[in-house]
Amino acid sequence: VEVFREEKPYPPEGDPERQAQRSDLAAALTSEALLDPDLDTLRRFAGGAYGSPGPQARFNTHRQTPSGAQRIAEALEYLLRGDGELEERMQQLLSGDRRVSGLGEALLTKALAVTEPHRWMPNYVTVSRNGVGKVDVLRLLDLEKVTDGLTQAGAAIWFNDRRRQALEPYFGQD
Repeated sequence: VEVFREEKPYPPEGDPERQAQRSDLAAALTSEALLDPDLDTLRRFAGGAYGSPGPQARFNTHRQTPSGAQRIAEALEYLLRGDGELEERMQQLLSGDRRVSGLGEALLTKALAVTEPHRWMPNYVTVSRNGVGKVDVLRLLDLEKVTDGLTQAGAAIWFNDRRRQALEPYFGQD
């Protein structure tokens, strides 16, 4: 936390530009907006607005057609407001019958971070070349490794909750 505060001039009032990006994306992820998905907003969602999920070539291929954009919108609606437990819904989208190619863990957790910012933070893949993957974050925060036996969705939820709990004393709800 000390190194972060030294290297990044983290403002005590948060990051207004980042919050504006989140608000714009959140408006596009309402049930009403997902009925007629905006292709430009889907592009920004898969890009750097409110945290970059990395290259999203397959997602971008889908979003360029009306039917592909509709599949993405239906998947996001299911994730955010579908029936059942979040872990079950997320796992269905990651590897089950509701899977949409290119709509992986990074974008699913970003959608959750956009719509539930006090619980979720956008995250990177498990291991990354630039040292910002989930495994790296757990190590840097001196947290235990992901519990064995979890589904991919369960591990994403577990990681998010542990990271949020570890950082909340320093950054509050931001």
